[in-house]
Amino acid sequence: MANKDEKEIVDLINKVEESIAQMIIEEEDAIPDIKVEDINIDGEIIKFSEVEVIPEKLKMYIPDEFKLIPEEIKKLKYPNENRPEYIYANKTYDINLTFKPYEENVEEEDLVEIRDSFKNAVKIMNPTSEFLGEGVIEAEFLDIPYFEIKTSAFDGDIYNLMFFLSVKEKFTMGTFNCLISDKEDWHKIAKAMIKTIV
Repeated sequence: MANKDEKEIVDLINKVEESIAQMIIEEEDAIPDIKVEDINIDGEIIKFSEVEVIPEKLKMYIPDEFKLIPEEIKKLKYPNENRPEYIYANKTYDINLTFKPYEENVEEEDLVEIRDSFKNAVKIMNPTSEFLGEGVIEAEFLDIPYFEIKTSAFDGDIYNLMFFLSVKEKFTMGTFNCLISDKEDWHKIAKAMIKTIV
């Protein structure tokens, strides 16, 4: 009888430990709700507000510090003429959120295939890139496919989160990027911002 009780207690302890381990994993993977909570990064409080990031087409919550960057900085940071149309950044321009609307019509159900095509194109154009993950972020009214990638630039390795959406039935590509050294602080925040897109 004692052995049976001991076995039940050991089984119960194992189940509790598994539950605690699962809760820790889920907590680490949790995306913060930036609509209701500020984020603390190294003692700096980041506040968020809803902004019309593409006028009359797309809103999302972004850090209050993020502003559209001046045209001269835009040309320096993105020298290619095919640069994103809307580029938001922090005061030091090392954390960026960009949007490039296209004229092509796109259905939401085609976006995963488009993401995969862009991913393959990046592999071909930049074979040294390191893919870090992919998935679909569920925003309020749409599902937004994304992939994460580490690329190299003149000022160090860059974390990029590229996401794909249909805005008023037109294809739009978004990118969040920062130095790879800032990835741990920002990758969940970037996903939280994307989650607020309406």
